[in-house]
Amino acid sequence: LFQTPKAPPLNSKEIPAIRIKIQYQVVSILPLKSYDVLLKYLQSNFATLCDVFEPILNAKTKDEIAQTLLRILQYCGKAKEFLCDIIMAEVQHVDNENLIFRGNTFATKAVDTYMKTVGEGYLQETLTGFICQLLETEEDCEVDPTRILPTSSLQNNQQILTRLVKRVWFDILSSWTRFPSDLRNTLYGIRQRFGPEREEASYKLISGSIFLRFFCPAILSPSLF
Repeated sequence: LFQTPKAPPLNSKEIPAIRIKIQYQVVSILPLKSYDVLLKYLQSNFATLCDVFEPILNAKTKDEIAQTLLRILQYCGKAKEFLCDIIMAEVQHVDNENLIFRGNTFATKAVDTYMKTVGEGYLQETLTGFICQLLETEEDCEVDPTRILPTSSLQNNQQILTRLVKRVWFDILSSWTRFPSDLRNTLYGIRQRFGPEREEASYKLISGSIFLRFFCPAILSPSLF
């Protein structure tokens, strides 16, 4: 909806106008069997498609394609293979392994979607109590010296923040028995791809998947989950 540039006076006889922008779209869905050839192609060539499209698509389009591919391959039982392949492809293309999952790549978008798909219930069960408590508390956790209120103490705020971090860390550690088995198997597959000679690099990538793309976003922006 777009507001008219200038609204008429209250005593005017002119009728107010509203401009509406509408996009009409028709999507034709064929019988499932009609997609058999496409499905077989995607199952065999998903890595090639991602490699070709990676440098030429914008972030939004990558997100849409990554979500679609992941759902299709998850239905076919190949989500683990898909994720392992595109993640290892990204590892080979970056100079600094610490920067993995920090860009708008197919691997990042696919991991985000997969984490939310298989781990949403686990995430809510693990963090809901802490998030609710955090939203209700009036305790000041600001530790930036330039932004602390005159009535607050930096040392006291640091102690509060440390206590809260320890609380959520305990909740996460205590939830290991509920960690989704599909996600566990996928992360284990990634670790195997690295091999014993690159064990430390695999730990960095796995911890980045779990915290950088999963727990931390859920704590900072619960509405996204």
